[in-house]
Amino acid sequence: MRSRLEASLGRFRATGAAKFIPALLIYTFLRLPGFFEPHWYTDEAGYATAAREMLRGKVLYLDIWNNKPPLQLWTVAAGLRVFGSSEGGLHVITYLAGLIALSGMAYAAFSLLSVRRAVVAVLAVAVVLGTPVLDAELLIPESLLIAPATWAGALLLVGLGRPSKPTGWRWAASIGVLAALAVAYQQTAMADAAAFFVILLIHPRASAAHRFAYAAAFAATTAAWLVPSVMLAGPSRVLYALGGFYVQYTASRLPSDRLAAMALTASMLLGALLAFISAVALRGRPLPWAAGLWSVAALLAAGAPQHSYAHLLLPAIVPTTLAVAGWIPARGYRLPAVTRVRLGVAAIAAAGLISVGVAQGTGLDWVPSTSSQPTLVGYYGGFAAVAAQSRSLDDWRDSFDIHVAPDAQVATWLGANGLSQTRAVVWSSDAWLYLLADLDELMPTPPIYNNFVLLGSNGQVSAYVASQRPKIIVTDDLDLDSFPEIEPLLVSDYTNIFNAGVDHVWVLKGG
Repeated sequence: MRSRLEASLGRFRATGAAKFIPALLIYTFLRLPGFFEPHWYTDEAGYATAAREMLRGKVLYLDIWNNKPPLQLWTVAAGLRVFGSSEGGLHVITYLAGLIALSGMAYAAFSLLSVRRAVVAVLAVAVVLGTPVLDAELLIPESLLIAPATWAGALLLVGLGRPSKPTGWRWAASIGVLAALAVAYQQTAMADAAAFFVILLIHPRASAAHRFAYAAAFAATTAAWLVPSVMLAGPSRVLYALGGFYVQYTASRLPSDRLAAMALTASMLLGALLAFISAVALRGRPLPWAAGLWSVAALLAAGAPQHSYAHLLLPAIVPTTLAVAGWIPARGYRLPAVTRVRLGVAAIAAAGLISVGVAQGTGLDWVPSTSSQPTLVGYYGGFAAVAAQSRSLDDWRDSFDIHVAPDAQVATWLGANGLSQTRAVVWSSDAWLYLLADLDELMPTPPIYNNFVLLGSNGQVSAYVASQRPKIIVTDDLDLDSFPEIEPLLVSDYTNIFNAGVDHVWVLKGG
């Protein structure tokens, strides 16, 4: 028995798995507070409510609307089926997705880098994925797509980095399937998928058979969810949800000054062009250039919408870390006196700087700032105080968002008064009450602001609400200020019967 145990430990060390343990422990430790977070993030609420409606038989893009591909919603639906609306349960899913991504990073790093560089790189990714600075603990598309995208990139880079030429189509096909799964979580993963194809197109060890297998597997996997979606909801609705809305969403954030908008577009095109030039110049060299190309694509995709959402950076963390770890020169290293190589290195360095500049506006969360935004000290320090029983869990949770305590009070009041499971409209960007109080969602899409995009902003949304005659309307002060058109309906047809903080419960007169 002892000899078997020693043999197993020997194999464990030989595979390099032991070097992954510190990163795993750090990642898990940093994620612990995430399992105790409250229901607070609005995007999570939108996905969870839409997913619940899908479980109740509504057709995505037809009966219930969201601007994400189906795999995102069905993954959330699976979480609801297993864990209910428990925030901790939903964060188990993102913990596993992050763990899969971290293992893919470790596979690539320990295969392509020196042990020291690999250990540092994997630990760095563990810290970024473990902390909430990029919202990796939240059940949002970026937190899920990093799992298949990371393994697609890892298999590609390791396969091409081996001394022997990759053989067989299954290797390339598996990369295509994984890349397509990432796109099935969010459209922006097309940037990663395109980067993978360009790498296969350029690399001298990749064959035409590999490129065909990758493209065919990607197309078949995408068709497996796209065709049924089109058949059920219709091509125009699917096209708008997955394409038209995103274009509109991105265009709304572009600089209003034409010169500034042209400068942004030119910067993105120049960054992509330089990355491609670098890849062509260095295609016969070791593979940091491929990680660099992947990194630039992911960073440009993160920066393209020009939104200050930290989670947009998540898909770029693994390739950027691999690229930086691979490109930092060793002591005494000098570039070969080959013009093509020097040109390639200069091009990828410039492309990296441009892409970082484009993406820098996404920002970070939970870091000290001039705003009233909570900080990492409050996040981890507050959780430590809860663990030490010097602070209540409810008090820590209430610090996340102004809606946390009122939503809980409203849900409790509705349940106590027999008003759960009733036809309702939550006139708020925060749609958690649909789940917390088990309310019957009547709107085309849960967050109120997207209903104005779908229906119009000249009274159409309040008219739709009036036509549905919900028994309950819950408003919150912030969105009532932003979208006041519901007020005449509330005054004429509803009675305000309960208030909690920013939340107000209105019940249909005579209903």
